Amino acid sequence: MPNPTQRETIAGVVNVQPSFMPGGERPFPDADAPIKAIAHPPAGRFPRTSATRDRHPDAPLCFAAAHPPPARFATIAPNFGTRAPWPDHAPAGSAGASDRG
Repeated sequence: MPNPTQRETIAGVVNVQPSFMPGGERPFPDADAPIKAIAHPPAGRFPRTSATRDRHPDAPLCFAAAHPPPARFATIAPNFGTRAPWPDHAPAGSAGASDRG
């Protein structure tokens, strides 16, 4: 175990979203290009890693499916600020939300 005062390089991968990669619910071209670097970092470069994944309950308020047209494509004002609803993606239980997705 390293000395707690030693500096250590950590790779942090935040919010990888297979839903937006080819084969996902809302694919973007070449969105999977960084995956090789994430899956195989240079040997010895990152002794520790941390990662998060995107998961959502069914139809959260910030998703378009929670709003009937025309609000589905307009702006909404939930308690966290005015915004356009997000396209539905990574529902819990889907491949896009899976740790193995």
